Amino acid sequence: MPRNRAKLTHQFCLSVKPSAVTREYLDGTSGLALRVTPAGSKTWTMRYRLRGTERRLTIGSFLDVPLADARDRYAEASRLVRHKRDPRDQPAAPPDAPPPAPAPAPSNPPRQDLAPPPPAPVPSIPPHQVLAPPAPVRQIGAGTLLLAEVGELYLDACELGNHRPRRPKKKRAKTQKTIRGERSAFYRYIEPRLGFYRPDDLERETIQAFVDRIEREDTDSGARLAKKTLHSIYSYALWRGHAITNPCVLVTYPPSGERDTVLSDDELRMVWRTFSPPLVYDAPVSAGVGCSILLDMVLLQRIGEVQQMRLSQLNFDSSLWEIPEELTKNRRHHVVPLPPLAMKLIGVALDLRGPIESDAVFPGGRDPQVTVLPTAATRAFNRVRRALHWPGIGPHDLRRTGATRLAAPPLSVPPFIISKLLNHVSDTGRAAAVTSIYNRYEYLAEKREALCKWQDELVRILRL
Repeated sequence: MPRNRAKLTHQFCLSVKPSAVTREYLDGTSGLALRVTPAGSKTWTMRYRLRGTERRLTIGSFLDVPLADARDRYAEASRLVRHKRDPRDQPAAPPDAPPPAPAPAPSNPPRQDLAPPPPAPVPSIPPHQVLAPPAPVRQIGAGTLLLAEVGELYLDACELGNHRPRRPKKKRAKTQKTIRGERSAFYRYIEPRLGFYRPDDLERETIQAFVDRIEREDTDSGARLAKKTLHSIYSYALWRGHAITNPCVLVTYPPSGERDTVLSDDELRMVWRTFSPPLVYDAPVSAGVGCSILLDMVLLQRIGEVQQMRLSQLNFDSSLWEIPEELTKNRRHHVVPLPPLAMKLIGVALDLRGPIESDAVFPGGRDPQVTVLPTAATRAFNRVRRALHWPGIGPHDLRRTGATRLAAPPLSVPPFIISKLLNHVSDTGRAAAVTSIYNRYEYLAEKREALCKWQDELVRILRL
């Protein structure tokens, strides 16, 4: 179902034209939709899920039911769904019937002396003395917001780092990449299909069917992201008092596949020669992006961090690159020694920029003050793969290949140093996790020695 964030208007519904396929236009964040068929038929519908099965209710024709009435009928149907009742099984409301005609007077009226006495008059109660019905008792912690509204609050809290309880010194916002992924999953899957439920009205079976349907009709990654996003929304709802349970706890989802590609010598030479400036193949990849991929092959850092390199982070006298914690995946400050080949590639990248005043080593094409997007290398690999019919090689395979070669003979670098070089979280060296809190040694000499070994191996493979 397409997402239409704006609320419907009568003029829009009147002017929408039929297309080659049936389309549904949502009424803002609700589940009410205007369904338009290729034949031009317009009806009000709503999708809902009951006992693990998704169903559609036809509320009425657009010509017979005004928009306001359709919203009222949708609200009543949603109330029935929240009480686990199928609105399609409810009898239709009868039209307004005329008042019944008075009964004819009997031909033989009863005798007045035998008629029963009239009932005693009921005393009228003044309006101000009428007692209101008792308010319904709500369970403590049960929320009153719809899941769509709770999801909006959660996504806004993620931007500020208020999406879960933390100590003040440890409050941290999610990365923009993570937030973009969760917003995409929310607006594409969760809001259209589950947004009209209240959090406590959903059961585990319903959510499991929701995830299974995405896996079956879309992609495994979409099902995985939708489940994880919905789980995070429920965790936020529990914390803020909008829900009393989290039905996502036992919901299963497709596991993520682990890549194990390690490039051969020929494949490493192929990648290096392909992305070395000047680029000669028929694929739109800038020379700066190509140079960043070569630098990533030498330094074995995450490609997104390499492409966000800035001159203010570089110390040319000490041949060091300091990555601030806000740019690293694990939010840890990381210092990378720069071997001679890396220094040479940085010089090439600065020459490719031209005479511009910018702090970015790899500036963007539109604004030189901003670095290229972290996804530029992945897109470059995709375009080259289609143009040159490459196998399924990606930027992360370069990092895995370097780490694997460093661990194997004849280089034989200890795994702990490799983990430090790659800036992994679990780099405690089989010691207690608390050890990393007290051990602030950067292992610069060991990391520099490892990168120099990898540089010499690359030179041998590439025959530079």
